[in-house]
Amino acid sequence: PKPEIILFDKVEGTDAVVNDLGVLNISDISYNEFGTPIVNSIFNKARSSASNDMLALVNTDTILTDSIFPAIETAAKYVLNNKFLIVGKRWSIYLDRPWNFNKGDWHDGLKSFRNYNGNGFMGHAGLIDYLIFPKDIEWDIPPFATESGVWDRWFIYNAIKKGIPVLDASNFITAYHQEHFNFDFIPANKQDAKTEHKNNLKLCGGSSNQYTILDSTHILTFH
Repeated sequence: PKPEIILFDKVEGTDAVVNDLGVLNISDISYNEFGTPIVNSIFNKARSSASNDMLALVNTDTILTDSIFPAIETAAKYVLNNKFLIVGKRWSIYLDRPWNFNKGDWHDGLKSFRNYNGNGFMGHAGLIDYLIFPKDIEWDIPPFATESGVWDRWFIYNAIKKGIPVLDASNFITAYHQEHFNFDFIPANKQDAKTEHKNNLKLCGGSSNQYTILDSTHILTFH
């Protein structure tokens, strides 16, 4: 099935690109004093704008394969009340060229590229690049900045606190993170970045509420 893609971006020139790709772009979200998007604003807009019952928050430097579809189907079939959170580790790859996704075997080619000459390695359990869950779950998200490494780990903690099963799909879903050296999503001023990180830690209740994929309540496997 073809997914509905919602992009959150206010960069000039984005509209022309998303129109060509058939992507919905939403720029009307909340930002903090450093110009960083606020997480709960993104989630609220996604819930109200999405036409499907399932949502997947995916970092824009991440490539998902069609392995996500059987993972979602399996979770929806076996998890009681259809309430769950799917997370998983991803491969990091040094992709130094445009990739042709119009080729039917693009994922096989990407796997071969990953395995060639050390181009790829598996990321650790604290790196969370996608969250998949039914749209009707109420998460009660504080006003985190999208600075990585705090709110996404809190998300796993929050799900477990609410009694929602967290499914580790590392062996089920093949995902790729494109390694990069551009960190424009972090405030350029180091002091501002530290302040943002400190604020996020305070909002999440401290480092003890920073869970990783290893804290998942279940492991999603093939039958």
